[in-house]
Amino acid sequence: MVAAEADSYQRLQAECSDLNPRSSMPAFEDIGNGLCRLHLAAVKDGGISLTTVNRFFVNTANSITGNVGNFEKKLAVFVRCCHEQLLPFS
Repeated sequence: MVAAEADSYQRLQAECSDLNPRSSMPAFEDIGNGLCRLHLAAVKDGGISLTTVNRFFVNTANSITGNVGNFEKKLAVFVRCCHEQLLPFS
């Protein structure tokens, strides 16, 4: 949950100030569950204002919820896959 939209906006501004624009990168990436990732470098100078980006972020963060139990179950599967060397992590 994002409690203070203004604080979120300040963090977004700080993050974007360090980025080099990359128009060759797709702006959006599907991450499942009806959500997508917005690549800030792809939109830095592309006409989407940071105010709009921040509103996307705040609205999504405050409306999409999960629960700890489901997260822990998924994490346990991930750890087991790592231990069984099914994934390239140790």
